[in-house]
Amino acid sequence: MFSQLDQALAELTGAKLAAEIASRLPACVGPEERAELEKEFSCLIDERLCDLKIAKTALENEANQKIEALAQTTNDLEKVPFFGTIGLFLRGMQRPIWGFALLYIDLKVFSGAWSMTPDSQTESAFWLLNLLILGFLFGERAVRNVMPMVNRRLGKV
Repeated sequence: MFSQLDQALAELTGAKLAAEIASRLPACVGPEERAELEKEFSCLIDERLCDLKIAKTALENEANQKIEALAQTTNDLEKVPFFGTIGLFLRGMQRPIWGFALLYIDLKVFSGAWSMTPDSQTESAFWLLNLLILGFLFGERAVRNVMPMVNRRLGKV
């Protein structure tokens, strides 16, 4: 989850940034002053990078704790004797129920058993239902990848 941030922080070093800053100093700055400034820049940048790494670790720990706390939310349902078990079962069966219901609807529509008139509210509802349920089942990226084909199919290119 934080791999890109880790990589960016690993590539930053005080010496590298200080050398880059020192190379951009005007020519009127002498070599001794340049070396002194580069050393000070390096120390200052290393301190700030250390602060960033500490903040990143704290953020990562907080995110992990929140994820862990959210994973424990089913404990409330387990305490309710009969309805808790039914609630857990329905929660677990939600994706398969939606998936098979959509599969049934799609089979009926695409096989011609159910007809829809073009540009009707029924057709719009059918495509919206497909996008919502498939987006729920497979995620936003899947819907984004399928949208160009759907737009071509509906003639909205």
